[in-house]
Amino acid sequence: MLLTELNVGINAVVEGFTSKTDYNNRLMALGIKKNKKIKVVRKSKFNGPLHIEVGTTQLMLRNQIAKLIKISHL
Repeated sequence: MLLTELNVGINAVVEGFTSKTDYNNRLMALGIKKNKKIKVVRKSKFNGPLHIEVGTTQLMLRNQIAKLIKISHL
C-alpha cells in the first residue's frame, strides 16, 4: 500500500520505498525510515500535498513524493 492511499487519522508503519530515487536519502533524513510509525494528518484537495506525522515531526509532502513510500497498517 502507498502512503497516498492511507486515510486521514490512521496509523501505519513505513515498509520502504517503491523505487530508488534521489528523494530516498532526503526522506530518510526527514525521519521517514523503515519500521517508523506514520500518519496522514490532512489531505489537500485536487491531489495537493499531504500533511503527515512521523514520530513527533510533522511534514508536508507532495503527492508525487508520497507515492514513493510503501506502508502497512498497524
